[in-house]
Amino acid sequence: MATDKERELAWAAGFFEGEGSCIIHWKGALQVAVYQNGNTWPLNRLQATFGGGIHEYARKGVRKTGGPFKPQGQWTVYGPTAAVFLQAILPELSPRRQEQVQSCLDRWSGLKQWQQAKNGKE
Repeated sequence: MATDKERELAWAAGFFEGEGSCIIHWKGALQVAVYQNGNTWPLNRLQATFGGGIHEYARKGVRKTGGPFKPQGQWTVYGPTAAVFLQAILPELSPRRQEQVQSCLDRWSGLKQWQQAKNGKE
């Protein structure tokens, strides 16, 4: 039987699989973001478990089908916290997403090493 931690990781991985992304900013910061329309409960759950921040915003205007847009939210973590999150959920992701996440982690790790060498902090 799965532990609470294992269930939470599996849930987070599934949610990230469908709604998340990882990028490396031009200054070398690793960022993980998960987006949600209408219901910020999943974002609050991620924040309670893994830290990070939530940004909520409303789109202006009207949808083509009529009615206002739903509020949107984004949960975000950066740097080492983002890396810990990605490494924790990595085994639960699909093979395609595992490749994407591993590539992002490898690029970030290599960039960090390059920056440290450049600054004489090997």
